[in-house]
Amino acid sequence: MPHKGYEFLKALKKGELASHLYVLAGREELMMESALKILEEKLAPCDRKVYYIDEMTVQELLQSSSTGDLFGSSRKITVIKGIEKSRKKSKKQLLELFQSLSGGFFDVDNPLVIYIRTSGMEERKRNELMRNLRDIEKTAETEFLKGALFVEFPLLVEDRNTAHLFGKWIKNWFERKGIALNGE
Repeated sequence: MPHKGYEFLKALKKGELASHLYVLAGREELMMESALKILEEKLAPCDRKVYYIDEMTVQELLQSSSTGDLFGSSRKITVIKGIEKSRKKSKKQLLELFQSLSGGFFDVDNPLVIYIRTSGMEERKRNELMRNLRDIEKTAETEFLKGALFVEFPLLVEDRNTAHLFGKWIKNWFERKGIALNGE
């Protein structure tokens, strides 16, 4: 996955990235939530609709996500969660899921976010899921997948290339919440 969490957040915030499909996967959940928040800010005013993959069929999800609220915003972010808990994580099953979702009305102003939280997964299963996602991204054949942004959010403290960013990211996160970490 060419995009890594911290760099992705910086580029997204600057407005350098936009897509109809974001696949956010990894163990750094605060950063994944930050990505959703930045998307909401960029598309404001917008609604966020969250669906869990095992609670409805893809057809029901597409139908529900295509209808707007009576008094809501015309823009929306559709978030699908729970893939990590689903039994359908093989490359073939993920491709089938993406193919079925391609029939939705998703665009840059109304994106689909696939949110895959891997923090509670056994390491072997997590590695297999991430490998499947990387393979799907590399071999994307449909327009729906070719324009997608696949983003990996490894734990900052475990990634040798980003461990130094952990403190900086935590400090920025608290500052955005209005909390100073300088002892005052």
